[in-house]
Amino acid sequence: MWRSEPNYTAKQLGSIRSPVLVMAGQADSIPRAHTEAMARAIPGAREVIVAGATHFAPLTHPAQVNAPIVAFLGGRP
Repeated sequence: MWRSEPNYTAKQLGSIRSPVLVMAGQADSIPRAHTEAMARAIPGAREVIVAGATHFAPLTHPAQVNAPIVAFLGGRP
């Protein structure tokens, strides 16, 4: 991915019909504006920003990452 960094247009993202959870850390290396734009472009997407986390949120904040994923997938958080 570092070599090719996908660059999807808002129109392409808008064609996604599957449920989508867009998740990032509050201090993520991905710019917040990009995360928000992606979530807005995908119909019905849910956005979760993990407070106090970086791009390594799954490692550093597992409970705050896992709970919204489980809820999104329809399980109990």
